Amino acid sequence: MMTKKYTADTIQDAMNLAKMELGDNITLIDKKEVRKSGIRGIFSKRDIELTVGWEKIDKVEQNDLKREVEQLKSIISNMGFDNKNDNDIDKICKNLLNLELNEEIVESIRTDLQEMKFNGIDTSKNLVESLKKKIKIENPTINGKIALVGPPGVGKTTTIAKLAAKLVFEENKKVGVITIDTYRIGAVEQLKIYTDIMNIPFKGVISPDEMELALDEMKDCDVVLIDTTGRGYKNSMQILEIKNLIDKAETDNIHLVLNCTTRENDTKAIIDSYRNVNFKSLIITKLDETITYGSIFNIVNYAQKPISYITIGQNVPDDIIKPNEDKIIRLLLGVESI
Repeated sequence: MMTKKYTADTIQDAMNLAKMELGDNITLIDKKEVRKSGIRGIFSKRDIELTVGWEKIDKVEQNDLKREVEQLKSIISNMGFDNKNDNDIDKICKNLLNLELNEEIVESIRTDLQEMKFNGIDTSKNLVESLKKKIKIENPTINGKIALVGPPGVGKTTTIAKLAAKLVFEENKKVGVITIDTYRIGAVEQLKIYTDIMNIPFKGVISPDEMELALDEMKDCDVVLIDTTGRGYKNSMQILEIKNLIDKAETDNIHLVLNCTTRENDTKAIIDSYRNVNFKSLIITKLDETITYGSIFNIVNYAQKPISYITIGQNVPDDIIKPNEDKIIRLLLGVESI
């Protein structure tokens, strides 16, 4: 953060000077009274000196931000939200359904827009604010033991490899990897290759006792990533077995991995089948395999859990990112693409 001092007769005058030069996005850091310069300063009223901070944004970034805002407004305008009447709200809701948001979410947005249309807020902000209420993002804790669970084929093993590579090469953490997925020879071999390249410890386990031994061997690691067997929502007993193994790891840092292209009813069934595992957040994968992103909102709405990561391809470690609300909304509305 950059800082600068401004002096004036009053706090308001000093703030006006700061905003005139730096814009509205400033933070007041310190305020104090100072003597005016010169001999007259001894006898006259003191000035107010403010120290303000601001994040320096270069011209390119400012232009990109301005262009992005204009794009967002244009897209929302094209969706039918130019005037403040119910017909326009109907049109925008129809477009949101076409983006594959489910009816429950769209009706909630309709209610929000109807409530906000009278307060004079910019129309694009109305929709964006409503969408922000429908998405939850978590800044994940990347320490200790972290387990990934979910059905087959959603990309758990590749996601483990991406996370491990980021932690090793970008954050210089000491990482270990444990897999419960010893039934799939390919999955074990894939992780073994990745962990050998990263020169980090790797173990396959099939029982709670083996889990305990593996964790003891990796007790000096900053992070232990636990890959699990993919089980579909109909395999309740096998999901319980996974839970028993994770319980041995004594971690509540459990992420449910879901494919954003899975049909909504199937996704709901998967979420329900894994609730007993007590997952705390979601990793949504394969965003590169779809052109509509309404399913992200549907998943969060049904699971009532935040997103910790999204994946956008197969490249290790690049194609995994921590999203924010704005990025998800830009993807939904077509302002940004994968």
